[in-house]
Amino acid sequence: MQLLNIAFGGKASIRIAEHADVGEDGGVASAYHHIYIAPGSRLAAVVGSGGFVRVNSRHSNGIREAQKSSWLLASAYSLEDGVIEALESSRHRWIIGVQFRPERRMEVPPHFDRLFQSLLERAAERMDAAKFSH
Repeated sequence: MQLLNIAFGGKASIRIAEHADVGEDGGVASAYHHIYIAPGSRLAAVVGSGGFVRVNSRHSNGIREAQKSSWLLASAYSLEDGVIEALESSRHRWIIGVQFRPERRMEVPPHFDRLFQSLLERAAERMDAAKFSH
């Protein structure tokens, strides 16, 4: 999500305290917090609902409104500190970036698997369109 923001002209992320936990071995462990997903956003459409949800957090940097690209919409926020947890483009069919780690499946609700399913579906559509455009 942070790279997506920069690619769209946003500013570099800033240090965010308490979004990652240092484990006993010195490595990063998941912390957890609640986010609010905006109803009507593309993220809400993909995962099947907006509203409040608990997600993992393994990052020490984040984006606030001051760093956000004006070309992107914030579609999810951390309830604890207002850090942006998801960005998306309203000008593109499928550009969504999330701050939490949906690939850590046991740490997020199961409906976040739909992010990967949706990405694969869009990729397949683009491949099919490319085949028939030549």
